[in-house]
Amino acid sequence: MFSNPRKLRHRHRRFTLIELIVSMGSATVLMVGMASTLVIASKAFDDSNSVVSQKVSTAEVQADMLGDLRLATGFSELTATAVTFTVPDRDGGG
Repeated sequence: MFSNPRKLRHRHRRFTLIELIVSMGSATVLMVGMASTLVIASKAFDDSNSVVSQKVSTAEVQADMLGDLRLATGFSELTATAVTFTVPDRDGGG
């Protein structure tokens, strides 16, 4: 008539410390593999020939030329396709 209270309790499954460490280690290995894949893929992707990078480099060259033309002291050649001008020494390099 009386039942044993230990038999009525359900056993709850718990993770052991070893199981947690093994699962965290395998997750770490997986994450390192995914990160290295992203690094390799980003190095393989060459964007130096893209339209955006060409426009940026063109804008930088144009800005340098305009700065030199603003400081020009004299022009020795001026044609439709070429220009030669003198710029004062700005960095002390002669």
